[in-house]
Amino acid sequence: MKAVAVLLSLVLVLAANAIETPFIIEGDGQSLSSIELLISEIEAGSILILGELHDNTAHHSNQLEVIQALIAQGHQVDLGMEFLNYTDQYEIYKYSSGLISKGEFLKSINWKTPDTFEFYSPMIEAVSKNDGSVLGLNIPRAITSKVAKRGVNSLTNSELVLLPHPLEYGNKLYFERFYQAVGGEHVPDNKIENYFWSQSMWDDVMSWKALEFVQKNPESVLVIIVGDFHVSYGGGLGEIFRRKGFSNIKTVSQIKKGDATDSELNQELTPHVKYGRRADWIWVTK
Repeated sequence: MKAVAVLLSLVLVLAANAIETPFIIEGDGQSLSSIELLISEIEAGSILILGELHDNTAHHSNQLEVIQALIAQGHQVDLGMEFLNYTDQYEIYKYSSGLISKGEFLKSINWKTPDTFEFYSPMIEAVSKNDGSVLGLNIPRAITSKVAKRGVNSLTNSELVLLPHPLEYGNKLYFERFYQAVGGEHVPDNKIENYFWSQSMWDDVMSWKALEFVQKNPESVLVIIVGDFHVSYGGGLGEIFRRKGFSNIKTVSQIKKGDATDSELNQELTPHVKYGRRADWIWVTK
């Protein structure tokens, strides 16, 4: 009954206000929000995880807007990037400090598609101009790809030293959602555990490196840019942070309305009966 009441409440909110995309709504699915309200709840020493659909220009514009708003509010903002490896941190430092060009940087980290980097370069520039740090949070894809294909036990000692110990495996609900997303025709059942180990390792390394930084910089706000699956429904990255004892986290999930009906959209915004709230805030784009 509670889920039904929340859904009806959201329907009334949307209908009464003739809301069109884009808009931000609280994670409880009952109250419209705004970027100003979102920023007002972010405090020094916290981590803000911003999800994205990787090729969605509006999502990247929203992320930049949040970063700029935090800076305008006087926060020291640092930026953690899913698609930059911590093993390339010196190259990241040189680029964000203006010591090498964008082209030199992309070549040094073997970034294959320069056009896609333009989604992220304005965020890096905004943070760097405010004397913030830009962090690579991940490990080389060769390692996670190897795990997905051959299993976690295939890793060599030289690869294991790049990982936190012990390795954290995602929880059952996260696995269930992962299986629903990629299982079957995308990943056969006999490989799904390897692929989930790879997914879990991705989250584990990001949380490990982020916490190392936060512990040394307790007065800043660390904004982490990740794919939305890593942040939605409290699984993945947020859950691993909490498992490691850090709970000062806020999350934003971004979704695209597209051709979805109001009923289908309402279902996405309403807390799931099993998985709970999608995030602290949900940002809906066209």
